[in-house]
Amino acid sequence: MAADSGGSYEPLQLEPFIHQVGGHSSMLQLDDDTICKPLIPQELNFYKSAPDTLKEFMAEYKGCIEVTFSEARDGYLDLTTFLPTPLKKSSSKPNSRQNSLTDERKAKHRIRLCQSGNIQIESIPFDEAKKKFEECNHGKGQNGSLLNPWVLHCHQKQMKKLQKSSSTISQSEI
Repeated sequence: MAADSGGSYEPLQLEPFIHQVGGHSSMLQLDDDTICKPLIPQELNFYKSAPDTLKEFMAEYKGCIEVTFSEARDGYLDLTTFLPTPLKKSSSKPNSRQNSLTDERKAKHRIRLCQSGNIQIESIPFDEAKKKFEECNHGKGQNGSLLNPWVLHCHQKQMKKLQKSSSTISQSEI
């Protein structure tokens, strides 16, 4: 299913999924319960044709979205999409971010491209006065916490690929 950008939805800001421990694609977080990864046609076919007996052991497939990557003037990457109607309806949790997407939704992390070619993942806590920044080369925040180096590797690889293509690019995600 393609994202419907013709509706009344405002663009939704995606953020990097910082808990990734494997795989070779960067993963993005749509909400607290949904992550996205670049679309691979064979995987999509598997999710759509898997027998019901296997589905309880698989990650839940919620559909496809188009994600637009663009670099803002401040060096941050804007990762945006329009939320497809089926995804919005799939959440029944009252405190889920999906139910408050039309309200002020603030991402917890943002990606910034450094002049060195490395990336920086900034943590945005709910208390805006205590922002933490991740260092470009080491992935170590000001508070001493380490960001998973594999997350940095995957996002850096994906961002370099996108940067070579264009300043604004769309990519399908599942």
